[in-house]
Amino acid sequence: MEPLSKEFKDNFFKNIAELFIDPEIKKRQDENRLPKDFLLNAVQIIMNHDAPNEVRLNDEVSAIVIGDFSRPVNDGEEVSVDDLENIVDVQLTDRDPNAGHVTLFVHRGKWVGRFDLRYNAARSRVHISASREFLDAAGASLQKAHWRSFVDNLHSAAELLAKGVLLLHDQLMLTGKSHGVVHSRFNQWGHLGNIDPRHTALLNKLASLRGPARYLKADFELSADDANEMIAIAEDMFTNASRHVPQDRQ
Repeated sequence: MEPLSKEFKDNFFKNIAELFIDPEIKKRQDENRLPKDFLLNAVQIIMNHDAPNEVRLNDEVSAIVIGDFSRPVNDGEEVSVDDLENIVDVQLTDRDPNAGHVTLFVHRGKWVGRFDLRYNAARSRVHISASREFLDAAGASLQKAHWRSFVDNLHSAAELLAKGVLLLHDQLMLTGKSHGVVHSRFNQWGHLGNIDPRHTALLNKLASLRGPARYLKADFELSADDANEMIAIAEDMFTNASRHVPQDRQ
């Protein structure tokens, strides 16, 4: 990924200030909750799909700042942001398990920060963790050539993985619980080029096989070669989904 240009950073900060920071400061000053000479040195915009945006100022900011120290530091020693030579990352804490965020602060006289607009990290991890159980169950069914239970379990795994990925950006996933909603939104996300085509094809194939396999709605047949290919794609889907979910906010 190419580093962000100075122009992009300047425009980004300008837009964030106009949309969130300036109105929040003015509101608090009008309500006599901030002095007129208030000095801003840190700000955080917390964004959830199921709650209003929250703007935090200065000491209200809650984040984990990761970087390299410019001097030796002892365990338990109290340090400041300025003790860091470089800022590597800024992550949310478990106070905001499902939020996207923009976090900005002054470091050695200059504004720095990070943003992560992936939502529902904790919810997504729960779905991906659950998918692992169904993947393992599908693997056990594969070993015994129990093709009906194989399809049913692999479908559950793939659907949980699809929803886990969608939760990171799609607000509809908090209310859309049907198979059809998850499948259609996953296909739409795939059509935009954001998903490996093999992953959307797998979920679609499993959806078509599940009726005959689970509910005996039609003749059902599956070869061992097809089953092995399908579970290999599902494992890749699991690896890819796990990689894209933020691992902070534990």
